[in-house]
Amino acid sequence: MLPLFHVVFTMDCLPAATSRAPGPRSWELSARAISGFCTALLDANLPVTLFLTPECAEIHGPLLEELAAEHVELGLLIHPQSLHGIKVSKHFGVLSRDVQHRVGTHALQRFMDVVGSRPQSVRPALFSANDESFAVLSSLGFHQSSASNPGRRIAKEGALWVGALPDAHYTSDHDRLNAGDLPLWELPVTSDALQEWRGRAPDLCIDANNVRNWHRPLIEAQLARTARHETPFRTLCFYTRNAFPYEHRQDPARQNLEELISYLGELEERVAIQGATLRAAHGAYRSQAQTSPIM
Repeated sequence: MLPLFHVVFTMDCLPAATSRAPGPRSWELSARAISGFCTALLDANLPVTLFLTPECAEIHGPLLEELAAEHVELGLLIHPQSLHGIKVSKHFGVLSRDVQHRVGTHALQRFMDVVGSRPQSVRPALFSANDESFAVLSSLGFHQSSASNPGRRIAKEGALWVGALPDAHYTSDHDRLNAGDLPLWELPVTSDALQEWRGRAPDLCIDANNVRNWHRPLIEAQLARTARHETPFRTLCFYTRNAFPYEHRQDPARQNLEELISYLGELEERVAIQGATLRAAHGAYRSQAQTSPIM
């Protein structure tokens, strides 16, 4: 039997035309990015998870309604500096527990007011989190997160992930790097922490570099590492931002996406590929743990 990999494609959707967030130049570009990204993946029968700030969700309401009907998961992206109605100038992982809770509560309520439903999945922008963040996110009722980027070390962004677990796990209420007893499930972005350079480990950022020299070696390393360690629940987690015109086939980010889709098809000779939203991946993890304990 071929080893099974759950493949999760995510996009961080930030506000447009603001210096407070690394988002798109315009809302028009944002819409093209989201629509093109989702269409390319859905046409390939690969599900999508969007992490959206409340501001982005508000602007793109009709588009998101259409995508939700196509089973695109709408999760919350917490970027404190761009939140309307609250004044916070620091990244999520730099804030105290009380301020994180206040920011998270505000972002969650604004999201629900705009979208009309409660998100189950969450990601802090720029992978910014500290040792108290998972406890905060769990207390707010989130079921799953994708907050970690193993190997990343950028203190000014509150993204310190050296030594973080590379595989899916339930989180700790006091230690962001290791597993714990919280009901919040974490899926790290796929990275190679052993190659960290200047605070960044190479990861499966779709818009980075090119597939042959960047993504394929990372994926092959993930396949080899999980086989070597006999990892029970194997994943590939990709991410990008709504700052690239994914609707244009000549755009480098779109070309990377199409090459990745093709490459995943090639991999099916060696591994079983199961596309999933973050929520669906968590469900699969739970089901597998019920039949044979994962951790």
